[in-house]
Amino acid sequence: MQGLHEYAIPPWQRVLLKVVLPILKKFLRTVLKIDKGHAIEDLKKAELMIEEMDKVLAKNQFLMGGDEPTYVDFAYAALIGIVVFPDQYGGSDLSPESRLKFTDGNTDVQKYCKKMRNTPSGKFVLRMYSEHR
Repeated sequence: MQGLHEYAIPPWQRVLLKVVLPILKKFLRTVLKIDKGHAIEDLKKAELMIEEMDKVLAKNQFLMGGDEPTYVDFAYAALIGIVVFPDQYGGSDLSPESRLKFTDGNTDVQKYCKKMRNTPSGKFVLRMYSEHR
């Protein structure tokens, strides 16, 4: 419940978040079929897409092949950021308590993120966050 630590959020909204979030999580897990079986299947689909993008990034500095990043590069970096976990992930406007850290994940998550950081997509995301954030 990262938002509970954001003091820019009005107190009544933080209280509401504390009450509503568990209900919302359960609802979303049910409706979106978020469970271990679906997560593994979806992760495999995502990895196939990342492999395709790795082929593009092996040939080009940016996804569209130009000399400057485009919205496509920023969107891809934002989407893949969750499995690469760059240090700047989440932005500097969040309070320290609200920012997710690489070490917040368990050892399996950290191991996976390290693996993803070594792919062309992972290196691209790290570069995008360090140079264009």
